[in-house]
Amino acid sequence: MVSTPYNRSIFLFQDEIISLDSLFEWLKNTESNKNAFGAIITDSSHLKAVIQEKFNLISSSLEKIFFYTTKDIPRLLGQTIDFIFIDFRGDISANSMCILLECIRGGGLIFLLITSQDLKSYLQGWNGKFPTSIFRQWFFANLSECSEHLLINPKKEEIQARFNPMPYAITLSKKIIEIPVSEEQQRFINTLLLKLVDNKSSNFCSVLTANRGRGKSAAVGIAIGIFLTDQVKHPFYINISSPYLSNCQTLFKFITLIFSLKGRDPLIRKKDNMIYELSLSNKIKITYLNPDEVIEKSRANLVIFEEASAIPVDILKAILARKVLKIYIATIHGYEGGGRGFQYKILKYLERQEKIHVSNFELKTPIRYLSEDNIEEFLNKVYLLNAEAQELPEHLKNIENQEYNSVSYKNTDQLFSKEGSNILRNHIGLLLHSHYRNQPNDLELLANSEKHYLEGIYSKIDTNKNFLFVSILISEEGLLDDDEISLLTSGKFLEGNLIPSVIIRYFSEEFSNLKGLRIVRIATHPSLMNRGLGKVAVSHLINKNHDNDWLGVSFGATRKLVKFWGKLGFVPVHIRPIKTKETGTWNLVMIQPLSLIAKRIIPSFSKDFQLQFINLLRHSLHSMEPEIVQEILKWCNNIPSYAPELTSSGKYRLKQYLEGKINFLLAVDSIYALTMKYFVTKSSIKLSNSQEILLITRVLQGRTWGQTMAISGLKWNVAQGLLEKAVKKISKLVEN
Repeated sequence: MVSTPYNRSIFLFQDEIISLDSLFEWLKNTESNKNAFGAIITDSSHLKAVIQEKFNLISSSLEKIFFYTTKDIPRLLGQTIDFIFIDFRGDISANSMCILLECIRGGGLIFLLITSQDLKSYLQGWNGKFPTSIFRQWFFANLSECSEHLLINPKKEEIQARFNPMPYAITLSKKIIEIPVSEEQQRFINTLLLKLVDNKSSNFCSVLTANRGRGKSAAVGIAIGIFLTDQVKHPFYINISSPYLSNCQTLFKFITLIFSLKGRDPLIRKKDNMIYELSLSNKIKITYLNPDEVIEKSRANLVIFEEASAIPVDILKAILARKVLKIYIATIHGYEGGGRGFQYKILKYLERQEKIHVSNFELKTPIRYLSEDNIEEFLNKVYLLNAEAQELPEHLKNIENQEYNSVSYKNTDQLFSKEGSNILRNHIGLLLHSHYRNQPNDLELLANSEKHYLEGIYSKIDTNKNFLFVSILISEEGLLDDDEISLLTSGKFLEGNLIPSVIIRYFSEEFSNLKGLRIVRIATHPSLMNRGLGKVAVSHLINKNHDNDWLGVSFGATRKLVKFWGKLGFVPVHIRPIKTKETGTWNLVMIQPLSLIAKRIIPSFSKDFQLQFINLLRHSLHSMEPEIVQEILKWCNNIPSYAPELTSSGKYRLKQYLEGKINFLLAVDSIYALTMKYFVTKSSIKLSNSQEILLITRVLQGRTWGQTMAISGLKWNVAQGLLEKAVKKISKLVEN
């Protein structure tokens, strides 16, 4: 018979003493409570001291109860605990609250210490008048609908944890091992074991996805433990990587459990009471590496990424390129904000890799708590984690014959209300579908910031505005005061003014007097992509905002995105010289000038940027894809007057190279100067796409011939011949 865990309970307290007394009375109540694994979340040193003093009365609990500051909260990601005490009177972000509330197992307890204003917000529900922040009111209004398992200042006898220690359905076959698992876990374990045995030395990747609480880590741990003890006869090494060592403790613990059940006694190494290495004799070793170490240090037969959606994309792709076994464990609808990026950047990438044997599996049934768990439902409501794009009505599918209008949602208190929640959900559904780094913190910022708002594009025939074609998240920036300018010129960054921060730091203080709109996100309905709606949306935005000086964007540079914004009249002005860890891309800033003064100064910024950008290609942008470089240079403002400095001997060596008398490297300085002039002047000389890629790769980025041939797909003699012809053509730029 399938046993089910109980719902989790929330207890609200506005009095510190009462809340602590309630917690400790519960902990002292029974021996099982004393052994509960719990977490105390507070930044208050006073509160921590009071709790530690009380702990002395029940010292047996100390070993399994840990203190975390708000900065430490990400370390709880992916863990399962019995109870949590949260000091919610301070500033705990939306991301952090998701992590904290989700890590409680079925039947567990949540002690929430709140302010008197928070309690009013909870009691008023949707009738509240936002006495604190809009998002905090939204949080407690949604919480008020979760009242079935919530008590305010509960009596001591009302605080009860009803844990179900085995929230599983069946037992694995006795031939494998007797351990309780869900039916989905069993299918995954059996599938993974077969794949690992069949592909022990091949290029194989298993991808396991699920929402929180579905037993991903446990299932992988069980399978790995069985595989190592039953199938591996030769030396075998595994690396496990996750953002924090704490994120992969469940995985380590289940591998250890299987070793124990199989009668094997592993050597366990720990750091801060957490496992970082397991080994069986000298033949089998499992070691933790943080993501930054994996590419350089990993020499393992199998690499496992836990919390893969929170790991930089370029690291995940680098390991995919290796002929080793790989297991990626990821959350798609997760609050860490990387699930969609993993879905679109890794899963889609894997679909195109013919040489990698891929096995995809999804766990849908929760085992940490009930299928219709009250807390999971609450998290989905308040943070819109499961928001999806609307279904496209039949009468709106013919978009070419329609006219559109736009609606600005600047009154965020209406969006974050019961009446406006559907509009908000529709916007977030589109944004979640199209963007890979949407987090609950973004929703909180939208609610509380006076400068952020949503813009929606609707069909004119849809008079009730039921169907959202395009959603745009916008930030109003600029018009800085003297203190803000002083902050920027001192080298610091100004929150909420990303583009002015960039321009004033690197170009001119004159930009501080201008105001503009930054497009933070833009998302078209997934069934209507690449049909011109993005252009429609941006045009509407420009037409509605004539009083602004500029329109800008900042995004992870890809050829497709640079081309999209370039066609709409945006020019590049800045690139971050270091890759963004989360996306594995370089952030690019592009601006479209709207006012006369902006049209005067922004082109000069783009010209300066172009020269700086080309010089960076031999340094921090050395590994940038040449197709992206090519696209960025295409949309920069040209510099007709640019004249490279070629000495007489430089011209002579260039002539010798073109006559085949000296090799490329002896004339590379002259070729570099010519290439610079070709790209920045946008001359009438036309080169083929392959020739431009060769000039970027071999000349501007200074890659080796081996690297250049690998990128271009050309043989050495073909690549060299094309490059010589290209140099001969562009040498006409300095013949006179």
